[in-house]
Amino acid sequence: MRDKETEEVEHVENLTLIRGRAKFTAPKKLGVTQNGISHELTAENIVIATGSRPRMIDIPGLPDEMILTNESLFDLTNAPKHLVIVGAGVIALEMAFAFQKIGTKVTMFALDRRPLMTPIPEASEAIQAELEKTRHYALLRHGRKGV
Repeated sequence: MRDKETEEVEHVENLTLIRGRAKFTAPKKLGVTQNGISHELTAENIVIATGSRPRMIDIPGLPDEMILTNESLFDLTNAPKHLVIVGAGVIALEMAFAFQKIGTKVTMFALDRRPLMTPIPEASEAIQAELEKTRHYALLRHGRKGV
């Protein structure tokens, strides 16, 4: 799927894909080196999307074939009736919003009382309010000191 998505991105109108190493050279400026050639890019808004790797956790009693990641989730041929997501970070929320939009009931387990509290606290309250508007969503919390 990743290869297909990358190929599709390469053909999107008004989008230029540059593969290389990037670093900020000034506010709103990136220096990108690709095959020994340097490019300088300027943009009002710069989104850093570096990708991620799923973190596997052991859940006693849950068979391995029932454990999905943000990568294997898209191998499903039918939308699940109910999806449980462990975590409430950026990728977890992306999956939660995507699946609730297609009618899947989504339950999230998180350590914090709202999603994104640790990485993006200023967005946390707004996202929690948006999630609560959906009829397919529930955030269950397992606190750091117990349920």
